Amino acid sequence: MAEAIANYLRRNMYVFYGSQVLNGLRFIGPVWVLFFTHYITFSQLAFLEALGLFISVALELPTGALADLIGRKNSIIFGYIVSGLGYIVIGFGHSFESFLIGYTINSIGASFASGADTAILFDTLKEHDLVEDYGKYSGRTVFMYRLSVIVSMVIGQYLYAVFIGLPYIACGLGIMASGLIYVFAHEPSRERERITPALYFRRIGLGFHEAFKDTATRYLSLYFITIAAVELMLLWFYYAPYLSWLGYTDRNIGLIYGAIAAGRLVVTLLSQRLDKVLGDKNILYLLPLILGLSLIMGFVRNIYVGTAFLFIHYALFTLRYTVLNKYTNVRFDSKYRASAISSLNMFVSLVYAVVVLALGNVITLDNVGAILTVFGGVLLFITLPLGVLFVTARRHKQAAPAIA
Repeated sequence: MAEAIANYLRRNMYVFYGSQVLNGLRFIGPVWVLFFTHYITFSQLAFLEALGLFISVALELPTGALADLIGRKNSIIFGYIVSGLGYIVIGFGHSFESFLIGYTINSIGASFASGADTAILFDTLKEHDLVEDYGKYSGRTVFMYRLSVIVSMVIGQYLYAVFIGLPYIACGLGIMASGLIYVFAHEPSRERERITPALYFRRIGLGFHEAFKDTATRYLSLYFITIAAVELMLLWFYYAPYLSWLGYTDRNIGLIYGAIAAGRLVVTLLSQRLDKVLGDKNILYLLPLILGLSLIMGFVRNIYVGTAFLFIHYALFTLRYTVLNKYTNVRFDSKYRASAISSLNMFVSLVYAVVVLALGNVITLDNVGAILTVFGGVLLFITLPLGVLFVTARRHKQAAPAIA
């Protein structure tokens, strides 16, 4: 019996690691802005990003609830295959209309995998009484992902030189393969319910409620949403033009991406140790403080100063995956975990879409550094206070006497 349990854990972890390696083949990272601006304007690109995220917002809760009902494994397989197909369509595209189709397909697929992948990892560890080691196992998966990202970002600029759509095509194939690997995963056991339309829509509401069920959870969820939204906007929209704004070109942008990704890898390896040494209270305080201060310097258009601070905030954002995910997962009931995580991701996507759409005609390749300063202020004056409020609310709840 013990051997069977060990084999189940080992098999699932191998699946997670392999999927992350394939999912991390982000050849598009250093060249995606160069690719799109070859065919469309920066404002059209902002519209595509916003539209894609609005689609994700619309589907985030329904697909999260569906994952809780039909199984996270099945949802992940379908989601990654469809998402990868969207990238391939973009890679072969040459017009705004073709990119619109690709973004739509990709966003639909991404919503099915969103939340389900984190939930199945957490439930696997929970079933083996390893929740306290979530940081270690999550750190390993993120390590595999980041290592893959480093290699692929360097390769991406060379694929771009062969055919400018090739990075997107190769990325799409990797994502599709990362979903197929989940065929070999074991779905963690949990309470199952017979699927009915009424239960499905009720589950959507229960998952949303789970993410904001009490005062402390609300503060932590809002904390997570603000940090994740800022990180997502920077990672998927503003970092690439920011590097161009600093002075990097298509000849060296892949190399600097690989270098800063290596810094992210180091933080990933240290994340569990940081969690244990500092504790959640200090991490919740220090993370937005250091991130905010380093981002505020984004307005300085100096390649050396900008790169130095970029190394700091690009690396520290990885704690969202290895540490903050653990803090939020612990507060969610397993029965509604995928739905609750999807609720958070829905708000992250909504913030992303609204901000990118609003700033699409304001922020250009000539003034993109200013947005980093604004985001730094958000983390200092919104996220940091939310961390303080969460710690305070949790302390009061723990100190409250039990009701007989």
